[in-house]
Amino acid sequence: IMRSAPDEEPRKRLYIASNSSAEKDINTLEELLRARAELARLVGRRSFAHMTLDDKMAKTPENVVNFLDALRRHTQPSAESALRALSARKHAHHALS
Repeated sequence: IMRSAPDEEPRKRLYIASNSSAEKDINTLEELLRARAELARLVGRRSFAHMTLDDKMAKTPENVVNFLDALRRHTQPSAESALRALSARKHAHHALS
């Protein structure tokens, strides 16, 4: 359906349904986050992220955020250009239909 349905609406509904979270899933995730925070506190770390990054190249959550921000700044122009090209192709395709 995602690739072959000519009408955009069924694809949109399927995408939203497959990417939505159930209340049970949200509750489970919140429990996991609380448990991770407690684990980090027990071992004397500020957060689970701080705890898990100690032995990684990034070392801190702040370094990860800085890296991701730099990556976004570097790739955003190309991504926007690709999105404009796809949008133009979509409009051209719909004009021919």
